[in-house]
Amino acid sequence: RSWLNGLKVKTYRHFYRKMNRLSWEGKKELAVDVSSLQVPITEGFSTGRMYHDRQSPLTNIFLGGGWTIGDIDTHHPFYLRLSAKTQCTLLLLTYRLAPKYPFPTTHQDCLEASMWIMNNLNAPAHNNGLASMSGDSVGGNNPSNGAPHAQRTPSIRMPHDMSNHTNYKSG
Repeated sequence: RSWLNGLKVKTYRHFYRKMNRLSWEGKKELAVDVSSLQVPITEGFSTGRMYHDRQSPLTNIFLGGGWTIGDIDTHHPFYLRLSAKTQCTLLLLTYRLAPKYPFPTTHQDCLEASMWIMNNLNAPAHNNGLASMSGDSVGGNNPSNGAPHAQRTPSIRMPHDMSNHTNYKSG
């Protein structure tokens, strides 16, 4: 049964990548400085791709893809355009994918990578010293899980009151 699940995931990943490639085919590449980096986490590194704008806030983004099929290459064309249009510095980070790495691996990877970025803000690239966390689709789940941990970290200032999240965490 596990080999069948593995085959399904490989098929979905292949289809997702192909559809993504086709949807951006023929679109003009925009001029944005792009670099790669590796952020240390407990089990190795989270690979990242940085879309630079010299003096803008850094937005740390976790990609979508159902925790199983998205990767840096499938999301590259979108974030290249987003960086160019918004003139923001974007850092797209990866995480280990299910089903090979089950829950809560993704959340742990994203939390550790986020904490490293926030504590080493000047290491990845030029920015103005401000940072935010974001994500698309299921990637948006990761910052919301990391926010309460970041709030308890003295070196990180949370600009918004997080008490509702804390008060209602049990539903």
